[in-house]
Amino acid sequence: MAGYWLPARVLDTLTQRLTPFRNRLAAHQLARYLGWNHSGSKRLGKPFPILRELLKTDPDLKLSEDQIRGAIKTLLEVEFITREPTNGSKFERTPRSPTGVRRKMHRFHFGPEFAAAFAYMIRKSPTLRGKQGTIQKKEEKKPCLPRRWGDRAA
Repeated sequence: MAGYWLPARVLDTLTQRLTPFRNRLAAHQLARYLGWNHSGSKRLGKPFPILRELLKTDPDLKLSEDQIRGAIKTLLEVEFITREPTNGSKFERTPRSPTGVRRKMHRFHFGPEFAAAFAYMIRKSPTLRGKQGTIQKKEEKKPCLPRRWGDRAA
């Protein structure tokens, strides 16, 4: 994640909306992490979970579970992410849980404005449009033999 930066449109809008919040640094880190993992051409538009228990151990993120929880609430408030609606009950049955029931996992999408900015950057990307050019193989050079003084090139 060290080399990933949010696109300029996303970064400007997000920075402006996060200004009044005290946990803006944690929210910005989480937004950058989510952008890095879920804004690619194959993943954009698909719902994704945010698992606090796993993210707190991620060495790139360096946030506690409470900081991640607060950052999620902040990103929901500024509409960087939106929660996907769940069907039916908030709980599901599972044989692994000691009580036999657990909460359903929340899934998220990028907010409409941010998803559009990510999609624009994907369309603008030169690697997807083929603007990078084709890789041409170098022609093999024929071995060069030394000329003799009397030989002339025709």
